[in-house]
Amino acid sequence: MDQNRQKEIFNFLQYIKHKRVTIFTGHYGSGKTELALNYATYLQKHYSQLTLPLEVILVDLDLVNPYFRSQEAKKVLEKQGIKAVVPPDEMRGSDLPVIVTEAFAAFAGLDRQLVVDVGGDDQGVLALGQFRQWLTEGEYDFWLVVNPYRPFNENVDGIKLTRSRIEAASRLRLTGLISNPNLGRDTTPEIIGEGHQIVEAAARDMELPIEFLAVNETVIGELNPKEQSISEVPVLPIKIFVYPDWLNE
Repeated sequence: MDQNRQKEIFNFLQYIKHKRVTIFTGHYGSGKTELALNYATYLQKHYSQLTLPLEVILVDLDLVNPYFRSQEAKKVLEKQGIKAVVPPDEMRGSDLPVIVTEAFAAFAGLDRQLVVDVGGDDQGVLALGQFRQWLTEGEYDFWLVVNPYRPFNENVDGIKLTRSRIEAASRLRLTGLISNPNLGRDTTPEIIGEGHQIVEAAARDMELPIEFLAVNETVIGELNPKEQSISEVPVLPIKIFVYPDWLNE
């Protein structure tokens, strides 16, 4: 990563003014797990510059999704100094107590930055109920990752329904949207621009901010904000850390 891009990322994090706990949620295929991994990585780079750096921890509460190979992601994160609280591979799909001890310790540590990955369906976000005592309104970010090219989020009504289901199941209010319009390796600047407009329309309708637009680092150099009609929203370049098996078929 060149110095200009690294500086842009640091400015992005200052703009976001993130809370101590940042929760990523979204439907299967939204890209929330990759975004959680990227965000944790950028937080670690940011805080490592401080005189008294804070510990960054990623907590994987998405216990339903079998495509996130948590142990592989854990190795990636720990190489960068990020602690990963994840269930062992052989326990994927089991109940929350698999990781509850470490997860409680992570939420309770006020001197840590937490990035939390939770499922975007009713069952997935129910896991957050175990940690409500540390989730006081106004003291956390709860972001819905939206990829309008995936089922259930193709239009404003679908995105609104996703929001209402997540908030009802978690009993927490979403604080913002993450725009992540992409078709995997087939993503083009035009696809990003057209998809982002759908996310913008949903954000206006729900009166929620778009915290940032996620763009794969392989495409970001081709992006022209004027041509793609992208509004003045922070752009976060992301890399793919863990490809699920089905993407390689």
